[in-house]
Amino acid sequence: MINFDIDLARYYRSHHGINVLEQSKVVGGIGGLTNQIYFDGTYEIKDDETLISETTVPTKCLYWSI
Repeated sequence: MINFDIDLARYYRSHHGINVLEQSKVVGGIGGLTNQIYFDGTYEIKDDETLISETTVPTKCLYWSI
């Protein structure tokens, strides 16, 4: 599983770029739930920085997480 996750992170870096969040092009095809939406991304954050994610709270869903 560790090697799988490392390879997936490498895929994100090479296909999405850095500090970019996009709807997943791979997770649904490699074991993700078919009726679920996934977003992928990699980030480079300096020691004196933070990551802030802003989104509209879904109005109709069973659960959501980030």
